[in-house]
Amino acid sequence: MNTNLKNEPNIEAILRHLELQGTLEQARSFLREHNLPFSAGSWEEMRNKRIKPAIQSNSITISDLLGLLAEVEEHGSQHVFLYSLAQNQSITHLFDHSALQKLLSSEEKFPLLNEQSFVDMPSTPRISEVRQEMHGDIRCLVFKIVERRFLRENSEEHYETGKIVITFEETPYRAVNIVRIWESGFCEVRIHSHQEALSYGGEAQGVLRSLEPLFTQFTWREYDLANARNGLFDPQRRDENKLLFSLKNANHRNNVGSKLAVSTVRTEASIYDDDSTVASLDTFHLNKDASGAYCDRVNIAVRAAASNGLLARDINLIMHGENNEFTLTSRITRSEYEYTLSLIQSQNV
Repeated sequence: MNTNLKNEPNIEAILRHLELQGTLEQARSFLREHNLPFSAGSWEEMRNKRIKPAIQSNSITISDLLGLLAEVEEHGSQHVFLYSLAQNQSITHLFDHSALQKLLSSEEKFPLLNEQSFVDMPSTPRISEVRQEMHGDIRCLVFKIVERRFLRENSEEHYETGKIVITFEETPYRAVNIVRIWESGFCEVRIHSHQEALSYGGEAQGVLRSLEPLFTQFTWREYDLANARNGLFDPQRRDENKLLFSLKNANHRNNVGSKLAVSTVRTEASIYDDDSTVASLDTFHLNKDASGAYCDRVNIAVRAAASNGLLARDINLIMHGENNEFTLTSRITRSEYEYTLSLIQSQNV
């Protein structure tokens, strides 16, 4: 990605967020790709003996370092919401360079197109980047929204007359949300997972609204993942599914209000491995046109063994919540994210 670099970002802040959100292995791979010494047993050693000297010698640039930060903070540990273009809507103006430039410059909240920048922890959510990139042969427009969140932890309790007074400590942390719009009419909203549990659907809609007037709430409709969830339990696709996925637990419902919950307790096991459980699921989904049986929630592992080397390890994800939502439970690389997203799309037919 060719971008302009705005100002001179704080290297210490970038390294701090790399340490908080990335892994040493990601940093080692980055240095290895630049043909630089990469061994380090701790983040202190990585910072002071590897990355900083490489910057000082101009072996890597600040732009390179921001690229690594984007890799580690834009993929995984997210609730992902998928949308498709609504009927009679158009996004051609987003892929017309002059029209897009005019739109961006008309609103102060938008940065310049393809201007690389670093925003630490702004007091209010801020669009830090708008960039163009390719997904295969499809042009995409990516928006990066940075916000400051607070983790509240109970630090002290004491009693006053007739009261219990609880004191909380608030620890700020940086969260990055991503919107990627494909020229083909597909859209992803990736919400950085909160430290506390909550419903993410309204937040995803709020992120889309923050990008008005580039489009409106009527531009998009939910990309329902029901076929992907239910397809995991289709007997005709079972042999293929066994190779691609390991099923950990799932909840099922039907029109008469019955519920079926199945799970496996062994980390390495899959529901597919238990013939009696599979038979129960097949019975529950039998004649589903009449019963309306469907999968409401499923926790799966995408198997690395079937990825042709694209995954370094199995990737855990949950399809639950909103109809168009799935959750990635850990940090992953961009290539791992792209493989997982593509697999979900291919299953949702």
